[in-house]
Order: sequence, then C-alpha cells, then structure tokens
Amino acid sequence: MPIINRRDFMKHVGLFTFLVCSGNISKGFPFSPIKNIETHSISSQVEQLFESKARVCFLGTKGIGFQLTKLLTKTVDDHNFEVHLFSPQQRDLISNLANSAIIFLAGEIENRDFWIARELCISVNPILLVTMINNRAKLIFKNKTTNFPANSESIIILPPKNPMEIAIKTIQDIYSFSWFPSLLCLDFADVRSILQNSIGFPFICESSFENSENTFNSYIKNNFHHFQHADKILCIFSFDNRYEDKITLDHVNTLSEYAYSVVSDNCEIVWGIDHIRTLSVDFRATIVLLT
Repeated sequence: MPIINRRDFMKHVGLFTFLVCSGNISKGFPFSPIKNIETHSISSQVEQLFESKARVCFLGTKGIGFQLTKLLTKTVDDHNFEVHLFSPQQRDLISNLANSAIIFLAGEIENRDFWIARELCISVNPILLVTMINNRAKLIFKNKTTNFPANSESIIILPPKNPMEIAIKTIQDIYSFSWFPSLLCLDFADVRSILQNSIGFPFICESSFENSENTFNSYIKNNFHHFQHADKILCIFSFDNRYEDKITLDHVNTLSEYAYSVVSDNCEIVWGIDHIRTLSVDFRATIVLLT
C-alpha cells in the first residue's frame, strides 16, 4: 500500500487548491481568483491571529541596520509598517514594538546596541522576530553563550555580496506574504512555523516572465550544494501585476518541481505565490534555506 509523506501531501493539496480556485480550465488553468485586492487591507485570518498586534516594525541598529533604516524609510509607504532606528533614549519604542506582530531587526553583532535592541524585541513577545545579521563567524562563537535563536526568532545571515539588496527584498517579500492574502498555498501561520527557531540564508532569483522557468531551474542547479544541506526551505514566488492573467497551473507546478528536485527527502518545503503586486521585475523567487 503506497504511503504519501507529509511534504508530498502538502504539495499536492496546494496544487489542488490552486486548481479549484482557478475555475475556468479552458485557457490552461489561468489563475486569478483574487480580484481588485486592497493591497493595504489585512486578511481576516491574519487579523484574527494577530488580535491586538496591528503592525509590522523594522528596527535598525548601527552598521547594516542603519543603512537598511535609511532605505526602508524612503521606500516603504504603508501605515502598517513602521521603520525605526534604535536609540536607547527613544521613549515610545517599547509601545511601538509591543504593538507589532512581526519585528524585523537588523544590525551587526559586534555592536552593543544590537544586543540591547534584540533583548527589547524579545521582551515584547512578537509573533515572529526576524533578525538579520551579516557575520556568520561571530554568530558561531556567540552560539556558545547566547540563546540564539530565541523562541519565535529566525536568524537571517546576509551574504557578503549585495547584502543590502537581498535584505530589502527578503523583508519586502516576507512582509507582503505574511500580511496580505496570498494567491496560493501559504498564510502567515505557515511562514511563522518554518522560520521560527531557525537560522537561514536568503537567495534571490529574478527574471523576465517568459524566462522564469529556465532561469529558476538554472539558479537552483547552480546553488545545488546549498539546497542539499537545508533542513527547511521557504520559497516565495512573486509576479508583477502585468502578468496576473498569464499565471497558469503548469507554470506554477514547474517552478515548484524544480525546488523539490534538488532537496533531500527529509527537507520540509513551504512555498507559495505572493499576491499580485507591482515589482521592479517580472518574476522573483525569494528563497530562505533554513537549518
């Protein structure tokens, strides 16, 4: 008697949901079940889960945190997303953090303010704390004496090449996917369950819509050794709003198959399609490899 494992079950249930939602199969399963979505409205499921926590907050400390604070201040235009530069003298910081369901913290672990800010974030008990740093060697040393990661915390270690760009896009996609209704498979509970209590490494793959399958396949193969060692993977596919009516079941299935093809049988994959929004590219895959 054949037995289906949990990973295959989740994968096929997700694709079945996609098929049911798409409805009209005469055009190759075009997928557009959510029309005229209010991009600044919170889904009812997220609203119930968050209860009194009504915001997402970014908190930057010196170094990379300071640089990200400046970039996000210029690019974020959303009343649900607050951006702060950490200062021990900032009186209203605790109340802002306490009202945040998701907190993004960025800084350098050599800096004392980073540890103060991290303890502050942990103390308000967010639903998810995403901590971004850029020094893996120091983290290994700190692990011997520090609770790293803490409960409901995900440590994201930024790469030495283009750390700012990758950090910004990872923050944008995790926030968008968690806060707004996604098109396929995931909700905030899935994102939280796979990110929490883990250490991750982010990867970004971008391309035109027409070449998205080939580009993503090549990207996966070129980073095969990274994927092979992952215990868990979060994979978010995002499309520019110009292609809302061109996304098909075959296209989504092909993208997901590429991700499944390079990981071990014991690796848990959580993937889905972000809600359609305006991007600087046609297609983007945001991948976080977790251990």
